Amino acid sequence: MSEEIRLSGEWFINETEEILPGTLHINESEKHIYLVLTKLCTPENPLSGIKARGKVSMIKGNIDTGGNILLYDCKFGGQHTQIFQRTQVAISVKYAFWNLNVANIEELRFPKVSVDFGEVLEWADLCFFESDYKDEMYAFKWKCEEKIEYSVDDNTCLTICPVFGGYPISVKQKEIHMNQKIVFQLSYEEPKQWRDIIKDIRILRNILSLGMCRSIYIDGIEYYHDSHKMEEIPEYIHPMKIFSGTGEVGKQKPGNPWEYLFTLKDLTDNGCMCLKNCFSKYQKLKPIVELATVAFHYKDISTEMLFLNLTQGLETYHARFVSDNPKVYFEMVDHLVQERYGVSSKDQYTSYALADRAFMISERNEDKTKQLHLKSRLGYLFYMRDEVWTGFIGYSREEFLQKMVDTRNYFTHYSESKENKIFSKEVMPYVNGILMAYLNFYILKEIGIEENKNLDSFRKKMVDINRTFDENKLDRI
Repeated sequence: MSEEIRLSGEWFINETEEILPGTLHINESEKHIYLVLTKLCTPENPLSGIKARGKVSMIKGNIDTGGNILLYDCKFGGQHTQIFQRTQVAISVKYAFWNLNVANIEELRFPKVSVDFGEVLEWADLCFFESDYKDEMYAFKWKCEEKIEYSVDDNTCLTICPVFGGYPISVKQKEIHMNQKIVFQLSYEEPKQWRDIIKDIRILRNILSLGMCRSIYIDGIEYYHDSHKMEEIPEYIHPMKIFSGTGEVGKQKPGNPWEYLFTLKDLTDNGCMCLKNCFSKYQKLKPIVELATVAFHYKDISTEMLFLNLTQGLETYHARFVSDNPKVYFEMVDHLVQERYGVSSKDQYTSYALADRAFMISERNEDKTKQLHLKSRLGYLFYMRDEVWTGFIGYSREEFLQKMVDTRNYFTHYSESKENKIFSKEVMPYVNGILMAYLNFYILKEIGIEENKNLDSFRKKMVDINRTFDENKLDRI
């Protein structure tokens, strides 16, 4: 049964300057926070309601037992009024800052936050326990690597450090649990607004999800605020807890290391260059990464929806990182074909060269249009990976490309006449696997993951899909 924290007190709503009694409910394990406010009716105003409506940025609470708590990103539900008695309203809360009292939302700035993303120990590979048997006794030593520090920009520093004893050592039946964790600290030269810090945390979360091929959930967050500086040691700020009400929760499992696309070491080799790319390119990569990781965050996603997401991800990647200018793109394709076949003009194209050009510029009249078609964008991305991985499901590269377009158009612009042109239900999961491998390859290319490692991950993924298809095909016989 989930434990719930209940805090009663008075709550001040900045937008309406109301002070109302209420109870805050915090469920840490389920990541839910809601506040129930109560306003008593009076004989003069038997239907007295609460002024606040919709969404407010901040509510400040003074707890009856002492202390205060600040609620951020608060969404009001419908009010329930009992005539001549009271009005109540339930408010969902995204974040609750323990022992923080600021005058307004502009003061919600922090010089540092620490985030625990749960089971990322094997991915980070910064610490471990080593056992030693001596004199008929077992001894355990905790060993760790040096923390990693990296300047994200002129204002932001990221520190990734192993921590021992994040929670007390516990004994359960015959098992002893000794705790270790990896903490990601974001430090800011100039204290940063919480709404912007959330964006930095999401970047880290999506990078971890992509690298580990699974959904990552925040296990805990601590904040540092200038109001908590100690008089005796001014440079020290005591960290305080942030409760999360995002509802983003799941079983924290370490995942399988052989499934990782990349590890922390891959990001930090070569002077943290890949880590730098993750942040500097993220605004451009963001929709592509989010489309690629949707399969991890939503395990019950349908094959059709996943197909649309992956197709859109590839199309978006081409538009942002290859070309969105038809004239430039056609010149790029011709240069690529001429270089590959060792010719200097279109007049010298062989039938093979013309077939390759047609694969990347698929519409006959596309040279005269002002926009690139999906078929051309996909053709280019498939062509740039020389290996043909579609034969095992029964298609040539040209057939596969046409099926991609027909299937996307069928799902987005439904027509019964197109139903016989799309991928079958049986083959769709393998098509999605192929698209996922391609999309991951291009994302890792932009991040700067070492090329051989990127290629190994790509080919391993394709071999796994091929083998699974063959095994399932045998089961159907």
